[in-house]
Amino acid sequence: MNNAYEPAAERDDLDDEPEDTSPPEFWEGATGKWWISYDPPPIPTRSMDWHFRHDGFDGAPDAFDYRAGHAASWGECVDQIRELEADEDDRQRYEHEMGAGK
Repeated sequence: MNNAYEPAAERDDLDDEPEDTSPPEFWEGATGKWWISYDPPPIPTRSMDWHFRHDGFDGAPDAFDYRAGHAASWGECVDQIRELEADEDDRQRYEHEMGAGK
């Protein structure tokens, strides 16, 4: 009998690993190398399957270093990296203008 519904315990395709369609491990951005990896956590949402961090990211909570994050896809990681780099450019431009006005 072919039943459209099979309990998860009876399905053998749930343990299959996805095909390896991994893009490069790093992306060269305007501010240097960014590491991007696929490491899905065991939660039902797929919005945090991909992780990224800048090569200089140290992870210390008191460093206020925001050059890391997670996204649903490799492309979303790159989009977030571009936003972080644009924010950094804006911050540096502001600091330069404020310093020049003294």
